[in-house]
Amino acid sequence: MLRARFNDELKAAMKAKDPRAVSTVRLILAALKDRDIAARSRGITEGIGDDEIGDLLFAIANIARKLDVNAEEALQSANRKFTRRFTAMESRARGEDKNLDQLTLEQMDALWDEAKAAERS
Repeated sequence: MLRARFNDELKAAMKAKDPRAVSTVRLILAALKDRDIAARSRGITEGIGDDEIGDLLFAIANIARKLDVNAEEALQSANRKFTRRFTAMESRARGEDKNLDQLTLEQMDALWDEAKAAERS
């Protein structure tokens, strides 16, 4: 059921081509949400494995190809952005004489949001 829905949404996203980011994110989130809900309702999580993640990555690469986006460059860019933001989080935490492992998830989220906002300004 998930695969059929995912394929339908994939085709629609590739056909529409606009807005690219929104279509892609909605598609990925819908697939992951359905998979997570199904796994929890069965009381297991091992159903989400290498094959399913591989299928998802393949589909994302296909979306990128259809949208004339170099998937490898996009991933490298996302990795650089993550590293910059994570480094900023660590610096801010050190400024408060703390390590990230001493912070709550809420505090880490706040630091992440600050790093994100600082990049955008």
